[in-house]
Amino acid sequence: MSVTSAVVLFAIVVYCLICYSSAKGDGSFNDALQYYGRYLYNASSNRLEANWPSSGFKFIVLQESHDHDNIQVDILFATYADSHYYINAYLNCEFYSKYLISSNQSMVSLQLLSNTSKAIHHFDFRKVTEAAYSNAKGMLSLEYINVANGRIISEDMAVGLLGQPPHYYYNNKKCRVHNKHKMLVVGDSLTAAYGVDGNNPCVFDASLEDVTHGYAYIIANELQADLHTIAWSGKGVVRNYGDINQLSVDPMPVYYNRTIATVAVTTTNGSDFPSNYWNPSLFPADIIIVMLGSNDYSTTPHPNDEDFIEGLVMLIDRIKIDYPDAINHIALMCAAHNNGNQCMNIEEATRKTRTKFISIDPDVYDGGYGCDLHPNALTQQYMADYVAPLIEAMLLQ
Repeated sequence: MSVTSAVVLFAIVVYCLICYSSAKGDGSFNDALQYYGRYLYNASSNRLEANWPSSGFKFIVLQESHDHDNIQVDILFATYADSHYYINAYLNCEFYSKYLISSNQSMVSLQLLSNTSKAIHHFDFRKVTEAAYSNAKGMLSLEYINVANGRIISEDMAVGLLGQPPHYYYNNKKCRVHNKHKMLVVGDSLTAAYGVDGNNPCVFDASLEDVTHGYAYIIANELQADLHTIAWSGKGVVRNYGDINQLSVDPMPVYYNRTIATVAVTTTNGSDFPSNYWNPSLFPADIIIVMLGSNDYSTTPHPNDEDFIEGLVMLIDRIKIDYPDAINHIALMCAAHNNGNQCMNIEEATRKTRTKFISIDPDVYDGGYGCDLHPNALTQQYMADYVAPLIEAMLLQ
């Protein structure tokens, strides 16, 4: 029996979309470990960090054990005093388990029984809670990965061993290694899948949030798209939930292009991009979905129509500059549960920006409610079923 320790010591990689970590434990980078979402290098900890929902990583393990030996994968996450978030683990593209990562619980262990007929196995991990809302908080950051009775290998090595692309390993459409599209979704609690796993009546808890049960993740799978989810509960276009003023100082456009959601963008001399500013060329999205406005209008005072429309137009104009590949594939959506002039003003913004307007059918709520009258998993599925064909049709235009 052999044991390979894959010690992940992150080297300097700034603003990377897809980064790789050594399976050798020498601190160098190779193509052994692949990341999802927006990551930023933290020089003080010598690690890559991320906290937007659906950030994550994956790797391939080559089984090197005898028939009676199981593959054991142990992952230690770096934690801080405020760490309290959940990740989903997938093994060979099937859901394995959901784990709480906190200051008291930072080790994840997975075991693959040796009676499997496959020699190469796919491990996938997704952060399913948002960056900072209530008790959902904390930074995704790895200390190390240990693999017993196997070793982490690159995708190229896997192809060399099997003589075919990795997505042929598993006859499952959810296990594609390479997708056709890149999709950016900007939203609020509806996009973050707030309370999706709860049963109304209930109040928010991090354990009941799971972005993979939300419409954005489902649509991305349907359209074969890599996904960046920029979502924060309570944020609006110009006014956040419960603000006593018509305009908030920190609505979603303030956060839209942050690499780490909870860190402000600061100017850096001599750099092409300010510190923590996400370089959009690292994820050249060709599909953009924006669903904001619910928080602007769910409580009073509502913003002025002109301020809301102008704020949304400015955000879309910024998106068009950042993501030229998506200029003809941008959809602004109005949630099924809406108030005041919300939908009317979103539609006006689409006319001004020449983007697609989608008003979600209220019948989606036949699926039921999760916490605080947010969509439950079935309603999120209905939302995806309603929206996905419209986005697909938009791609053909």
